[in-house]
Amino acid sequence: MSGFLSSSAHTTLPAEGFDLSTINDESVGVPMSRYGRSKLANILFANALASRLAGTQVRVNSLHPGLVDTDMSPKVIGNMTEETVALMKGADTVVTPEEGALTQLYLATSPDVITKDIRGQYFVPTA
Repeated sequence: MSGFLSSSAHTTLPAEGFDLSTINDESVGVPMSRYGRSKLANILFANALASRLAGTQVRVNSLHPGLVDTDMSPKVIGNMTEETVALMKGADTVVTPEEGALTQLYLATSPDVITKDIRGQYFVPTA
């Protein structure tokens, strides 16, 4: 069982998509959109791998751990308005690293993943 770490940041991408040839071009887009592209790539890779491994014992999924309070948080939060940060913190959307790991642990250890044949899915925290 495997879970590729992604992020809901992939939702920041424009609906019309983006030019894949610019994926490594730092002059295209703001840092958060480049981060979103990398997270979308993780989801797409996990889905492709899940398809290729269909019929095997390997189950591949992707997940968003939530907004985890890590050393990276100030960089991400730095791109948001003060109002947005206050709303997120007030709504208890910032989680500890331990809480952020729960979805990964579920995908790696839960018998549900095998019994329900969970593969090629994108998970978000439920708590």
